[in-house]
Amino acid sequence: ILLLAVVALLAVSSYAQFNNPDNRAHFGLRLSANINSPSDVSVGKISFDGFKTGPGFSFGGVYNIPVWQNLYVEPGLMLWRDTYKTELEDIDDSGETYNIESKVKKFGFSIPVMVGYRFDVFSRGGWSFFTGPELRIGLTGKECDDDGHSIGIYGDEGWANQVDCAWNVGTGINIDKFYVGFTASLGMADMIKEQPKYRENRFCFSVGY
Repeated sequence: ILLLAVVALLAVSSYAQFNNPDNRAHFGLRLSANINSPSDVSVGKISFDGFKTGPGFSFGGVYNIPVWQNLYVEPGLMLWRDTYKTELEDIDDSGETYNIESKVKKFGFSIPVMVGYRFDVFSRGGWSFFTGPELRIGLTGKECDDDGHSIGIYGDEGWANQVDCAWNVGTGINIDKFYVGFTASLGMADMIKEQPKYRENRFCFSVGY
């Protein structure tokens, strides 16, 4: 199967070169600064704001495969680090409300597969628009409070799902061999094993070569 996939990629690349000789399959590097923006927490028809945005980053490589003229497919492999804050209200025995705050820290890898089209609007580059799915797998994760205590969020005793699937929409500019881009990522999987539910969204600013 792997050999057939390699042969298919080579055939697609050769066909694309026939349609537009300036296009060549190539590897690229990406470094992204992310803003993680989890959705509202929902329980049935009730929803509330239980999370605050937090910073993150990702780093990895992509392989740009021309398909036809300036249409391309771009799979990748990324390592990522995400953080965001939880902020929930609870009621003590006297009936007073108080805030429960903690910070979620996660590390893992992802496999995006983008389909895009590049418009040759510059003499030395182009402007691309792309979209596609991204499989995200968490390797380690913990929830930390202000006192320095932490608990693992994955595994049998954790509350979080390790596998997420997101749908990405973005745009980027290539000038010579340099790349600058912006991507909005919409989470499609619930990240808590039981009720309540929420999804992870993020905005990514990327540079690359």
